Amino acid sequence: MKSRLNEDVNEEWISDKTRLPSTASSASDWIKPWSETTARESSNRVTWAGGSWRLWPEALARWRAQPDESGRWGTEVDGGGVRIAEDLFNRLGCDNTECRQDGVRIDPSVRSDYLMNPTIPGIEDADNVLLVGCNPRMEAPILNARLRKSFLFGTSVSYIGNPMQMNYDCQQVGTSATDLVALAEGTHPFSEELKNSENPMILVGMSALIGPDAPAVKAAINKLSSQLPGKENAIGYV
Repeated sequence: MKSRLNEDVNEEWISDKTRLPSTASSASDWIKPWSETTARESSNRVTWAGGSWRLWPEALARWRAQPDESGRWGTEVDGGGVRIAEDLFNRLGCDNTECRQDGVRIDPSVRSDYLMNPTIPGIEDADNVLLVGCNPRMEAPILNARLRKSFLFGTSVSYIGNPMQMNYDCQQVGTSATDLVALAEGTHPFSEELKNSENPMILVGMSALIGPDAPAVKAAINKLSSQLPGKENAIGYV
């Protein structure tokens, strides 16, 4: 298999060794379904004991016959793969699926609620970027490289969250969900600057959508998106 060229994301800085790799696959590389038998719940987490590898026809027949079984995905599965697997389970009559291992509050029925809606290249079109509960330098280096490039061309970058050191000037405008709610209501000192921006963008990290403040954060994000020129396309989940 040969990787697909994607200059919109990687740009020219990526090495040829990474840009042009070739890998081979064999039958043993394909994922086999694993069927769990028992579950134990402790500290709001479900742990599984027992189970066996199954062939796909056998697994599909079992899920079709027992629609009360559930499908679960780990944190390393991409969003597109999760959606395809969810559609598969739904067609088999199983609506009990889960991929949020950390309990993040995401509504899978609304596609714009979990996508990087502005896209990575779209960062260059923003004149004001607000980071909420994320540290791109530590969590998303490619995204951070694009943010730094935009900053060098005049984009203003601010954040709500714990203090962090970036490789470009970044203003801290809040530390908690209360500041984000105030921003959505227009009572925060930063509200006027965000309102006067021609093409503002808000990037939301998963840590902002975990815990007791998650519903308030999500409600504030939805309210903010309705006030921005780009609407939901100005909100990116990273």
